[in-house]
Parts: sequence; C-alpha cells; structure tokens
Amino acid sequence: MMKNDNLLEVTCAICGSSSLQYAQVLSGFNEMLKYFLESTSLDKDTLKLLVQECPFCRYCAPDLATVMPGVNEIICTESYRLIADNIGIPALIRRYMLYSYCAEMLKEDETALFGYLVSSWICDDLKDMKSGRRCRLKAIEWMLKCKEKGVLTWKEPGVFEFVLGELYRRTADFEKGSMMVKTGLNKVVKHELRSGLELTGSRIDRWDTLP
Repeated sequence: MMKNDNLLEVTCAICGSSSLQYAQVLSGFNEMLKYFLESTSLDKDTLKLLVQECPFCRYCAPDLATVMPGVNEIICTESYRLIADNIGIPALIRRYMLYSYCAEMLKEDETALFGYLVSSWICDDLKDMKSGRRCRLKAIEWMLKCKEKGVLTWKEPGVFEFVLGELYRRTADFEKGSMMVKTGLNKVVKHELRSGLELTGSRIDRWDTLP
C-alpha cells in the first residue's frame, strides 16, 4: 500500500487491480459497527468513508485488500450487477448498497442491518428518496431478524423501538410505527430518548415521512 495524505493505494483482493481509496479500513468499520450496536449515536460524515470500492470489478468492502469467503461468487451474480450497473443510483449509495447486499447474502445479520441503515442516511443526504425507502425496508427486515436471533446489543430501554419506529415512519407504515413508539414509551428511561419517541409519534400522527 502507498499512502498519499488521506488516500491509500490499495490492491483489490478479488481482481488484483490497484486504486486510491480513503484510508479507512476494516478495523474502523468494525469499531463503528460495535459502537452503533451499543449506542446508535454515530458521526454520519465519517460513515461515508467506511466502505471502499474497486473501480474495476466493483467489489465493495471496508478493506479491499481482504475478502470475505463467498464474496467472489456473489459479485458475479446478476442481482449484484443490477445494482452495480444502475447509473440512476448515486455512486456513493451504490457502494453501500453493494456492500450491504453482500452482507445479506452471507447472512451477516448485524452488518447487513448497519449497512442498509447507513445507506438510507446517505440517501437522505443525496436526496434519493426512492433508494432511501428501498434501503429502509431492508433495514427493517434485518432489524427484526437480529431481534429474533438476539444479536442486537442495545442495552438502553426504548432504543430498539425508537430506531424501528423511525424506520416505519419513513416508509409510511404508520400503524406499526405507532405501535413501536407506544411500546418504547412504556419502557424508556432517558429523557432525551423519551423526547425522541414522542417526536416520532407526533410525526406519525401527521403522516410525516420526511427526514
């Protein structure tokens, strides 16, 4: 690897091509994932730099120099290429969607949830509401799977309901969102989180799906 300010020359583990990437690698991604699963409070600007993309084979990962077992087959599939070749989706969103799709196919539950949530936040920043809804629906799916398997580590009462309630609100599933808010309000302890749940509830009552 050759370093240049905040960029690194990275050799892709899939195709062997070299490209300049932001110097944010796997350890940083894992730290962010762990922190997210404990607190949900993240620096969203930093999140945009967590996934690298090979411009040649379109492999996406926190560190292109490493490869997850099974990824070689996934990036060759038609489903993967449909996302990779969709020029209607902004490049940064595509990158995170591709990485999230790999995590989904590999049954990496927490990573898939994290990836699709981050993708949805980037969609908000880039005002791509269609892709944002798609990513949030996937995030809901994986959040419920994580809850069912008991792999979520959020210890603060009401956090799960707040995050899921917001996802339901943004996808216009107001009935489920309202149920999440009510459940969260019955168990929440922290004043700030209670205020967040109450705000989500009031926005659901107005059928508000805006960021």
